[in-house]
Amino acid sequence: MDDKELIKRIKNSRSVGLSRAEITRRLQEKGYRLEYIDALIKKASFNKVKIIILCILMILIIACLGYFLLGADKKMNLPNPLYENVIYNLSASNYNSEINLTPKFITYLLNEMGGYKLHKNILTGEPAIVDFKISGKNFYSIIDGNIESFEGSHSDADLQILASKEDVISAVQSDNPKEFVENSVEDGKIKVILFASRGELLAKGYWGLYSS
Repeated sequence: MDDKELIKRIKNSRSVGLSRAEITRRLQEKGYRLEYIDALIKKASFNKVKIIILCILMILIIACLGYFLLGADKKMNLPNPLYENVIYNLSASNYNSEINLTPKFITYLLNEMGGYKLHKNILTGEPAIVDFKISGKNFYSIIDGNIESFEGSHSDADLQILASKEDVISAVQSDNPKEFVENSVEDGKIKVILFASRGELLAKGYWGLYSS
């Protein structure tokens, strides 16, 4: 009896509930060596392992697709931080120099740029982190279901956005902040420095923002 036929019989034996020990005993009674029997049982079990692995992969793929297609966050409804600024409300001619940038400006601008679409890395659970350097002042935003911005920098940032205070205020003041930022990036006024790999950016939802 050749290997294929023996492997087939081992599979049939397992399908009717025979244990490995019982299958081994019966084959030994027919004169087969234990090493050879173990190799045959391993080959008979290999396809089952592959099927289990494929099923797990399919479940992960479906989960990922569901997360990216159905679990995308909606744009946050945020007030424009300029409207909360007394200098802006008084329409002072030099209000740009008087306005004190706060994390609210960063959250608002990132939200308008589409940052609400960012999310945790589905494999590692690490949140999306964007670092900002605005005229020497540092901010960072953590995106995990919503956008939270803080003063300072973050060592695990995925990318850094370099801009002037005037450009940030102009973007927030613009009717279309996203378009303003895109044009400023094209003109070289605003720069984007990538820290994370492309795979990491893709896993956190940056790809659509970065490509635009």
